[in-house]
Amino acid sequence: MTRSQLPIAVRAHIVPPAHTYNPRAKRDEPPKWGTAVLVFDTETTVDPAQLLNFGSYRMAEWQPDGTLSTAEEGLFYADDLAARDPAAFKALQAYAKQHRQDATGPGNPRRLRLLSRAQFVTDVLWPAAQARALIVGYNLPFDLSRLAVRWGMARRPKGWKFDLYHGGFSLALWKGEHQPRLCIRHVTSALTWIGFRRDRQYGSAFAGLFLDVSVLVRALTDKKLKLKKACETFEVEHGKGEAKEHGHVTPEYITYNRQDTQATLELLTKLRQEYDRHPIAARPTRAFSAASIAKGYLRAAGMTPLRSREPVVPPERLGQAMAAYYGGRAECRIRRAAVPVVCCDVLSMYPTVQALLGLKDWLAAEYLEVQDCTGEVEVLLNSCTRGACLDPAFWRRLGFFAEIEPDDDILPVRARYRLGNDAYNIGINPLRSKWPLWYAGPALVAATVLGDRPPRVREAWRLVPHGQHAGLRPIKLRGQLEVDPRTQDLFRTVIELRKSPASQADPRLDKFLKVLANSGSYGINVEVNVNEAADGPQPVDVYGPGAPFRQECVALEEPGEFYFPPIASLITAAAQLVLAILETEVRRRGGSWAFCDTDSMAIVATAKGGLIACPEGAERLPDGRSAMRALSFAQVNAIRATLDRLKPYDTALVPEPLLKIEKENLVEGQLVGVECFAIAAKRYALFRRGADGQIMIVKASEHGLGHLLDPRGVRAGEGAAKWYAEFWDLILCRALGLEHEEPAWLDRPAVTRFAITSPHDLDPIKHHLPGLRPFNFALVGHVASFGHPAGVDPTRFQLVRGFTKSPSEWLEGPWVDRYS
Repeated sequence: MTRSQLPIAVRAHIVPPAHTYNPRAKRDEPPKWGTAVLVFDTETTVDPAQLLNFGSYRMAEWQPDGTLSTAEEGLFYADDLAARDPAAFKALQAYAKQHRQDATGPGNPRRLRLLSRAQFVTDVLWPAAQARALIVGYNLPFDLSRLAVRWGMARRPKGWKFDLYHGGFSLALWKGEHQPRLCIRHVTSALTWIGFRRDRQYGSAFAGLFLDVSVLVRALTDKKLKLKKACETFEVEHGKGEAKEHGHVTPEYITYNRQDTQATLELLTKLRQEYDRHPIAARPTRAFSAASIAKGYLRAAGMTPLRSREPVVPPERLGQAMAAYYGGRAECRIRRAAVPVVCCDVLSMYPTVQALLGLKDWLAAEYLEVQDCTGEVEVLLNSCTRGACLDPAFWRRLGFFAEIEPDDDILPVRARYRLGNDAYNIGINPLRSKWPLWYAGPALVAATVLGDRPPRVREAWRLVPHGQHAGLRPIKLRGQLEVDPRTQDLFRTVIELRKSPASQADPRLDKFLKVLANSGSYGINVEVNVNEAADGPQPVDVYGPGAPFRQECVALEEPGEFYFPPIASLITAAAQLVLAILETEVRRRGGSWAFCDTDSMAIVATAKGGLIACPEGAERLPDGRSAMRALSFAQVNAIRATLDRLKPYDTALVPEPLLKIEKENLVEGQLVGVECFAIAAKRYALFRRGADGQIMIVKASEHGLGHLLDPRGVRAGEGAAKWYAEFWDLILCRALGLEHEEPAWLDRPAVTRFAITSPHDLDPIKHHLPGLRPFNFALVGHVASFGHPAGVDPTRFQLVRGFTKSPSEWLEGPWVDRYS
């Protein structure tokens, strides 16, 4: 096999076997926010075992105004704390006694209880769960797992065909064998199933209402925030406290823990106020991400999933659409050379292209009909011109899928670009294939524009909307702004409303509208959730570019509620077309670009334009050095004006250009130069040079580095530079030949923190790293290229150790290979 002959892969549409859920007697549904609230927080030892030391809890009752009133407060401690740490146990006893006395005054009947872990589980947690109270915590799985005395893998009960918890952890909170088990199954970073399941002889029990507050925060903000930042974001009165040190139980540390519990409770009140402003019927315990909020809005607007509308789109067509799905375009064009650039960003790319394609008609349709359009597509591609691509009316004709015979057409393809590596990456390059392949219409137009000739079409079809869905109805966004999906394009209207006076005056509304537009217009259409088959490999029907076939799989891809591949494939292909148009506009002016990423492009440009030194340039400077042509700022603005012809928004509401200048190129609103140094797709730094020739980084890409822990250790002071910005400074100084001093942390290991979220994570290492338990943190050490032991398969070698915050301890053992 030569480097030009590579194996390729395509996505497929999977139809898994039907599930049979365990029949249970239907019970009365508890209130949306529970009958009451139990919030708790734990503190642990600071060693890798992270054993429970103590915790605090509050039982609170909902008031008519939606606030919470604490009815009971207490502390609990590890069952063995008195023997393991007598001083800590005495400190808790003294603290509880003192605060019990403080709480006995007139009008203050609340007292601070002190319970063992076993008492807390039996007398507080279990009764609250069965009374349908909401069980709350920040990063709740970690705190719940501190209460366990044993754990194992959650397995599907006999007779069940499907189980939410299968493959997750089963936690024993009591020492008895036949007590309720708490099951926690981590599916994704956002989706975790938590619930009680009782032994067969006890019959069924209410699973409980469990809410990880950090997940709800992420769903409402689309950001993963720590408790302190979440409290600041939602303006909680009593925010998270500060601890001078962890692990040592003192009165100050106990107060710190109680304050965290209070902060979580107050944050929950704020979150309820925010969540209830949305017309969402789903429980907050099912709000796993921003996409959950978006799906709630679609349901509220009466938009049923397109796959369920009769007559349904055949699975063969869904498979062909899924085979055409390639995601966003990310590419590095100029590597390891510093060039001046202007970074441009398309305004709300996915809602924009969805509006241009006219997909609003699909969402509002009574049903979609598959129609052959082979002849029409051949004519369209043969007559495709630059001018046509800049005509919004032309875009309404691009909602088709075609099977083509690739013959050096510039197309996206998923291939093994790196020999000896099993990973498939997506590139856009000239492609030949002895098998015909399916592509979305915008991708074929992009191939025509970039390659100056149309691909050879074998077959093409499009979806034609008919009628209007009867259930459509108006909704109010965050209870403030009304949208009617019967007459308006939901996501285009959301972008326009972001510029309204109401949105400009309310930062929370503005951020919500941005999250709704981005999460609802694209991601939910390609959502699949992977579930492990309980009975081993299960037969699934696979639909792709060829004939359907049956395959046995252990990991079953379950389509999400609004999964609809035609929309996902068209939207990402349309984003590729926008970048292709931008590329042609740059090329026709004699310019080039350094990198692009989904909705942005770094165009090589200076204030006046002209030749600049570049090792990869095809031209020459007077001194003989290789050079390339930079566009002028005026030419960049001309390109922006050209692309503005495609803007689908009301100009009066959205006056800003479709192609925006990113903030790194702006100083007091004026366009200024910035240099770019890129080493790969998504891996680049933007910087300016001072009068002394030294560099100042204005943006450092986190890709490829952000998963690593800060090797500097604890660093005091707010606003300190990210460690990877310092790393990029080192890279730039070396590349540009500038004097530099290597940081002291450069020889420390590259490590990543990960949570032990499944038995598959824990079982291989639990005997070699004793003390680890479910949802503990651990460290993964990254081995340098060719640094593996002799005779070891690099793909089956991963070093793991217990967690420690101190980088100076990272080289200390034991490190264990999780595979051996």
